[in-house]
Amino acid sequence: MKLLDDYSKLQKEIYDYFGYKEDYVAIPIDDQRECFWILDEDAGFVKFAKTKEKFDTDGDYCQNEIYTQGVYRGEDFTMICVDTHTNGNKFLQVFSNSKEVKLLTGITYFKKELTDLINRCCIENSSRIPDFLLAELVTGIIVNSGSTFKKILEWHGCDSVCHPKSDNQCDSVCHPKPDNQPLEEPFNF
Repeated sequence: MKLLDDYSKLQKEIYDYFGYKEDYVAIPIDDQRECFWILDEDAGFVKFAKTKEKFDTDGDYCQNEIYTQGVYRGEDFTMICVDTHTNGNKFLQVFSNSKEVKLLTGITYFKKELTDLINRCCIENSSRIPDFLLAELVTGIIVNSGSTFKKILEWHGCDSVCHPKSDNQCDSVCHPKPDNQPLEEPFNF
């Protein structure tokens, strides 16, 4: 039957594109190329929806667990082996790489969460600075403070706190006087 031969040939071409090797279970392909999608391999799931806005709704999206055969990235498309946890269904879901929404991590995630928190607590009302700019300010301080502290320690002759470059440098930074000893000259404001 030519139709079945063509089907098998096309299926092999798809598998070859992704580098997929069929395991002991034949898993059907599920075309989700029209969906926007987020992959979180650490948490073990793929989340997808018809629009980006639906990701922030309560349940107007789909989320599947990554099955043991994993994720196969091609140049233009990604195929993810998923377990839907519904009636034993597993699929090889194919997504367009152009519709992947990158998962926010680290400082980017913190900045988004901080923006939302500032907004919920109405902090921008008392400062008259928009929530996203306040979050940008705080995350900027966090990101840039590391290099600034390093410059301060270098100025005092230290590689890091309590690691002087030489024995006679940075005693005041690395070995401050105990609290019961007065400073040479008190600060006057």
